[in-house]
Amino acid sequence: MADNIMLSNGDLTAELDSYGQVTALRYPNNSSNNHVGDGALHHKIGLYSENAVHWLDDGAWKVQQTYYPGRLISRTIANNLWLDVRLEIQDYVDSELDMLIRNIHVINLSGRERHAKLFLHQSFVIDNNVRNIDTAQYLPAGAMSGLDAPSITHYHGDKAFVISGQCCNSDDSFTEFSIGHFGKYNNQYMSGVWCDAADGTLSGNTHEQGHTDSIIGFDMTLKPHDSVYVNYYLSAGTSTTVAARNLQKFLHEGVEARTKKTAEHWLEWLQPAIPTIKSAFPPESRYRVIDCLVQLRGNMGNNGAVTCGAPAATGSGTVTTPLVNPTTAAAAAVVLARLGLDIDAARIFDFFAPIATSHHGVLPYYTADGCVGPNPYAYIYDGDITILPINITDTASLLLSLCKVVDQVTTTRTIPADWRKRWSKLGEPLADFLADYIDPVSKLPIASYHGANGPESTLADARLVYIALMAAANISERVKDTDGVIKYQTVADDIRDNMDELWGDTMDANDAGEAIAAITNASGNNLLRQLLRINGYLESKQTAGIESGASNEL
Repeated sequence: MADNIMLSNGDLTAELDSYGQVTALRYPNNSSNNHVGDGALHHKIGLYSENAVHWLDDGAWKVQQTYYPGRLISRTIANNLWLDVRLEIQDYVDSELDMLIRNIHVINLSGRERHAKLFLHQSFVIDNNVRNIDTAQYLPAGAMSGLDAPSITHYHGDKAFVISGQCCNSDDSFTEFSIGHFGKYNNQYMSGVWCDAADGTLSGNTHEQGHTDSIIGFDMTLKPHDSVYVNYYLSAGTSTTVAARNLQKFLHEGVEARTKKTAEHWLEWLQPAIPTIKSAFPPESRYRVIDCLVQLRGNMGNNGAVTCGAPAATGSGTVTTPLVNPTTAAAAAVVLARLGLDIDAARIFDFFAPIATSHHGVLPYYTADGCVGPNPYAYIYDGDITILPINITDTASLLLSLCKVVDQVTTTRTIPADWRKRWSKLGEPLADFLADYIDPVSKLPIASYHGANGPESTLADARLVYIALMAAANISERVKDTDGVIKYQTVADDIRDNMDELWGDTMDANDAGEAIAAITNASGNNLLRQLLRINGYLESKQTAGIESGASNEL
């Protein structure tokens, strides 16, 4: 069972838990506030049958999840042996429209006819607002100009979500609905309107304000060994009008056409990587590599922001929020470029170009819009040296990845103009910082943070900085920057000379994968670990030759 499923088009991102429930909706970028709210809130799915409602997270369902190969489309299969019912759920975020689509196949595995209801619930804390001023309303068909289907809207400020659905066997919309509250309301704690489904009938409440949730129901008759299809739509926009317009466009084109278009979009995106994957990896590893690429794209915004879960302290404890970490982004850029997806690699570097300066390198975390993220470290003033609140390997990893990608995309000695520009805006500031952030006594990089124990100087840090500066000197030579060559080479030589007794004579710029892996080996970032494995494997294949035999290390 997957830990979670990430679905995105770069603007709207949805996260599903291991039961197929929506636990996060981020819009308009992949590190925006979670509009579902942080904590135990989620969008529930339940089937009313045998005089009771059975929610997917009640312990009676066996749930399996996966991505369709090469597509940012997920498949969730939920079996309830006691009910003799299976739900097969296909989920995706439309490649062009900011909409989450859930195609649900309800299958009666028994030999008898039964009447059932499918309930789909959604809860919102839009923009994580604490003033309880979200609004939820039922909209009958035609209430919104241009929207022919009944729907429910949740909105607050410049964020709006419109929910609707269809029972494909009859093309009818949902047959029941209700809107309610959750959390503390009028001095009472309310679990949510999903409780209204306990008796199989929804009350039809049309409006609420505060922390609101809503639920829609589909009435169905399941003949023996027969099935019913239900389509669920959640459209996001900067207003209810915009969200409704997206939904109407989707309905006009049809779910089959939009699903096909989204599937083709992801297959086309992956196509440049297929030749390298086929030639470099054994058959038993290829789908795992493709799966990692799909997960990476689900965590990547259209602006190149690669997000990963990062702990952030709040007044009520520590929560995990998606933030951009430079080391993860660096590993992603190298993997993408090596697999032929250099357009996406370029976007990652373009994301960091306005951020990087020669004054502080890069910080531990950023939000997906480029703002500085939470920082767990402190400035330390130690005599003539100021220790910055950074992990120096973030800067070194990003610089080294840029150097490697420039080499990867350059087929001649001359670096293409767009990559020369990236080097000027990003590479030079990073290299200048690393060359200047040196202890004048030891000639080694100044101590940096690796956790809660305070800054320290490590062999892995110095080694990676050395490798990054050597790579920077090489690029500087190619762009005819003599001053840069001398500066970076001189500092790198000083690092090597002062650590030579530990390193011996084998240290060179080909040890990057090993150096980064040594630093991040203890990382809890699963995406980073997968990227490093793929990157290290591709490096070894590049050294040994693609045509040689491959082991299954993935």
